[in-house]
Amino acid sequence: MSRSAQSSVNSSVSSTSNSTKQSTKVSSKRVTSKASHGGSAGGKSLASQSNTAAKGSKKVSQKIVSRTQPVGTNDKARKVKARASGGGLTSKQFQELSAQLKSLRSELQAALLGKADAFNMGAQAESLIKGDDAEVAEKQRMNNAALQELDFLKTRLGLVQRAMAKMEAGVYGMCEETEEPIGFERLTVVPWARFAVHVQEVRERKLREYRGSRLRSE
Repeated sequence: MSRSAQSSVNSSVSSTSNSTKQSTKVSSKRVTSKASHGGSAGGKSLASQSNTAAKGSKKVSQKIVSRTQPVGTNDKARKVKARASGGGLTSKQFQELSAQLKSLRSELQAALLGKADAFNMGAQAESLIKGDDAEVAEKQRMNNAALQELDFLKTRLGLVQRAMAKMEAGVYGMCEETEEPIGFERLTVVPWARFAVHVQEVRERKLREYRGSRLRSE
C-alpha cells in the first residue's frame, strides 16, 4: 500500500473514531439527562406520596386519639349541667352539693351503725342488771332517748338519700310543692331541703296549729 493510501486510511479511521467518541458522548449526555429528569420526577412523586401518607397517618392518629379518650366524659358533663339547671344551679354548685350530700350520707351511716350497736349492747346489759324502780325508770328513759336518736338519724339519712335520688332524676333543687328553685344559699345550709323557704314556713305553721288543736281537744 502506498503512503498516500495508508495516510488516507489512517485519516478515515481517525475520523471514524472521533465521530464514534462524539456519538458516545452525546448518547451518554442524553442518558444522563433522562436519568436526572427521571430521578427528579421520581423524587417528586415519592415526596408527594410521602406527604399524602403523612396526612393520612395524621388523620388516622387523630381518630385514634378521639376514640381513646375517656368515654362519656362530655356526656357526664352535659348530664351534670342538665341536672343542675333543673334546680337553677350551676354545674359547680351542683357538684359541691353532691359532694356534701355524699359526705353526710357516710357520716350518718357510721353514726347510725354505732348508735345501733350501743343500743343493742345496753339492752343486753339491762336484762342482766336488776335494780329498784328508780333505776329501772332511768334505764327506760335512756333507752327511749337512744331510740329517738336512732329515729332521728334514720329520718335524716332518708332525706339525704332522697336528695341524692333527686339529683339523679334531674329535679334536685326544685321545690316539691311549687316547682320553683329552692336556692343555692338554702341548699348549702340544708342540702336535703325539699321545699322553698316560704313554703317550708307555711308547712311548719300549719303543723304547729294542728298539734295545738290536738292538745286543746284532749
